[in-house]
Amino acid sequence: MLKKVTNEKFNLEAIAKHIYINEIIFIGLVVLCFMGDVIGEISDHVSVMYWLFLVPIFFISTIIIEKAQSIKLAKPIKKHLRFSLVLWFSAFVSVLLILFLWHSGAFLAQTVGLIIHIILAHTLLIRVCSETITT
Repeated sequence: MLKKVTNEKFNLEAIAKHIYINEIIFIGLVVLCFMGDVIGEISDHVSVMYWLFLVPIFFISTIIIEKAQSIKLAKPIKKHLRFSLVLWFSAFVSVLLILFLWHSGAFLAQTVGLIIHIILAHTLLIRVCSETITT
């Protein structure tokens, strides 16, 4: 009985068809961004590291959204997965370059946090727009 419940509980196909996973993830990412802004007001250096660690979280969330879309539409995910990987890797490299500029003294820590915030928002917007164009 317990085995049956756990299989139903973690069935990604059922979750993708019945729950608004896109909205849940979007709300979660917005909350994480607000938390980053609050952390930026409290501590500059912690804020920079927080935004750096948000890049993989944003990448994983887009992969989950794409997987849910592929289940709903019964389409393969390979092409979209490769595009997302390249896009988020380039965002991560951009964030690292901004961190190098911060380390060299070209930017203040609060400025770096805001720049990384903009990079994440822009990358997510490109990903969402490319998804609506290709489908």
